[in-house]
Amino acid sequence: MTEQNWKDTVLLPQTEFPMRGSLAQREPVAIAAWEEAKLYQRLVDARPAEKRFVFHDGPPYANGNIHHGHALNKILKDFVVKYHLLAGYRATHTPGWDCHGLPIEQKVDEELGGKKREMDITEFRKACRAYADRWVGEQRDQFKRLMVFADWENPYRTMDYSYEATIVRELGKFMKDGYVFRGRKPVHWSWAAVTALADAEVEYAPYDAHSVYVKFSFTDAPDWLKTHYQFQIRTFWILLLYLVIASILCLILIGFLLFFLIAIWWIVRCVKGLKYLDQGAAYPDHRGWLF
Repeated sequence: MTEQNWKDTVLLPQTEFPMRGSLAQREPVAIAAWEEAKLYQRLVDARPAEKRFVFHDGPPYANGNIHHGHALNKILKDFVVKYHLLAGYRATHTPGWDCHGLPIEQKVDEELGGKKREMDITEFRKACRAYADRWVGEQRDQFKRLMVFADWENPYRTMDYSYEATIVRELGKFMKDGYVFRGRKPVHWSWAAVTALADAEVEYAPYDAHSVYVKFSFTDAPDWLKTHYQFQIRTFWILLLYLVIASILCLILIGFLLFFLIAIWWIVRCVKGLKYLDQGAAYPDHRGWLF
């Protein structure tokens, strides 16, 4: 008696779909097919031009491989773009990269090491530009692996000369319209990196400040200041000083009020006393009309 193969006794559907996903091998093939067919551009062109949805991407730094934060950011944005494409919008996604700033300079410092001290500023900037250009290409390929729809061949990069020229032109418009003025502003400087720091790049150690905010109201002030203004008080004895000053002012105010009432009372008695004096009569109060 031959051994029964139970698989032959079950009617199963026949399919050429592989048992394993093998995503690491199949995803590049699918992406290449999308690019060859120009799927994203065909979807955009199939939508009416008057029903537009423009997604201008906030740029990541071009300073290394992407991580989970990049993936979450780009995938969520891809949801929005693909939803609007399915909803009939001509949804265009313009990716971009931030190619300036301390994160890129720090990475270049790590690569150069002591060689940086032998370079002048121009050479160091060229090294930063080359580094950013390299990682724009690397990150673009990695974002494509996430199957994100975007115009990857026409991104914007903050180091492109056309991009910088546009910034200069727009700044010129602001200056022409009188919106730019010269003032003073503290600029943070990193002695270690030998570069200026943005406000967002300055981190402070945790500190528990025992301070309160006290609201004062202005009465005799210009129109733009006739409102409540908040002051931050960092030391508790300042509050005690304010209380003492307020108490003294209250006592002075009460003293003036009592003096005013006594003065009125004394004037009234004087008027009554003069009235009786004119009549030649004695003031009915045995203490006299002056007291």
